[in-house]
Amino acid sequence: MKKPEFLGPANAAAFDDADVASAYRHRVPYPLATFDLLLKLLDPGRRVVLDVGCGEGALTRPLAPRVDRVDAVDPSAPMLDAGRHAPGGDHPSIRWIQGRAEDVKLEKPYGLVCAGASLHWMDWEVVMPRFESVLTPAGLVAIVGSDDSTVPWRDELLQLIRTYSVSPEWRYLDIAAELEARDLFRLTGREVLAGPEFVQPVDDWIESLHSHGRLARARLGPVATRAFDDAARDLAARDGGVVRREARTFVEWGRPRRRSA
Repeated sequence: MKKPEFLGPANAAAFDDADVASAYRHRVPYPLATFDLLLKLLDPGRRVVLDVGCGEGALTRPLAPRVDRVDAVDPSAPMLDAGRHAPGGDHPSIRWIQGRAEDVKLEKPYGLVCAGASLHWMDWEVVMPRFESVLTPAGLVAIVGSDDSTVPWRDELLQLIRTYSVSPEWRYLDIAAELEARDLFRLTGREVLAGPEFVQPVDDWIESLHSHGRLARARLGPVATRAFDDAARDLAARDGGVVRREARTFVEWGRPRRRSA
């Protein structure tokens, strides 16, 4: 079963852009309950976490004070640099590691592997068997995602994104279901977590949109970027100068499987 082409390396390369990495801090944060849940999923006998595709550490930094170690792995140097300089990024239990989850050197075993909005970029046929090999027998993989378009004018926003996206073929994928269909994962649980309303200035919200590779400024170009930003501001003007969103997160967990014979 072939992986969708829009999840290939050409689109993943957008996260090597320093502007994309800088814009990440404007994304909706994960609700605090996310980290309570991840700690429940962690093997208590091995309080070491592998955060794959960690980006600027949205999962790593809040987890770090609550575990023995977090190995935060990402191929993007700008993302790791943003993480090191973000609040909590200098915690002694964090090891920032540049490399791909497929082949970076790891210090196993891990009590939990977590992937926040990142697993879709990886080579599933390689990483899932690898995760199985580096986890403790009780260890799990937790797939963490969020919906950052929970605004009253959601449909119009999604249409605007489709109009300007450099990856118009992009569509939502249920990653856990895709992995199960390939016999690479056995899903054992799922929770939807809602946090408090997240309110931010319009300009910060627009920055958050440009943290997505398909809307990266360098890929859109200056003309399309200005047109997109103007249209986004027109939408947000309905809310009086701020954008209000629900911090809603989806966590799915289970055990990875080795490649089927």
